[in-house]
Amino acid sequence: MDGISSRKLTWGICIVGIAIAIISFFFLPEIIPVHFAGNGAADDFGNKMEIF
Repeated sequence: MDGISSRKLTWGICIVGIAIAIISFFFLPEIIPVHFAGNGAADDFGNKMEIF
């Protein structure tokens, strides 16, 4: 891969990730877990804006 196509791939991956976050935003509940303890239980909650 040369530098230009590698750069396009990197930007493409970033844009897809941002698009998934934006689309998911509309389907999330208002309060979501944002941190999990070692045993897998949620121990901190936040607004859905925290996915960004």
